[in-house]
Amino acid sequence: MMTPNEAKAFYKEAFAHTVLKMQSTKEDYANYFSKDFVMTMDGNTYHFDEYVQFMLDLKNDTASVDIKFENMIAESDQVATSHVTHVIKKNGEEFSLDVLSLFKIQNHKFIAGVELTLLQT
Repeated sequence: MMTPNEAKAFYKEAFAHTVLKMQSTKEDYANYFSKDFVMTMDGNTYHFDEYVQFMLDLKNDTASVDIKFENMIAESDQVATSHVTHVIKKNGEEFSLDVLSLFKIQNHKFIAGVELTLLQT
């Protein structure tokens, strides 16, 4: 089991090498996400392969992504965050999302995640 500080560091490292890395690959995700990973995002459920494909498809239209963590709380094998994700698409469109997330970690890999997002207006 990770300490809270280790869990927070793992979360930030995993996101830096997957979500924020524009040229990330399925192998990058496999380094941090279990093959049994299940993500529930805004009411939609994605298993590992579906989640990775969803993320890679999003990046095809995206020039850059930046995440500003507002709060990060870790307890045992879980990390909860509130953060703002700013996206610049390749066509120049920009938008930001408020995100609440909870990720569960086991054996140094994410095994489950829940995210709720709200488009900033």
